[in-house]
Amino acid sequence: MREDLGWTRTRLSKLAGTSHAELASFEMGRTVPAQPLLVRYLNAMGYGPR
Repeated sequence: MREDLGWTRTRLSKLAGTSHAELASFEMGRTVPAQPLLVRYLNAMGYGPR
């Protein structure tokens, strides 16, 4: 999803208020974010409620 938007991990992590390392860990399948963080990722990319 992030890559479809042409965004870097740095951009999404800043918009979602998290670290680049935390986002990378999630994207590589090493961790699963808590629901509030997942919602922040989705909202930052425009997939949240309007």
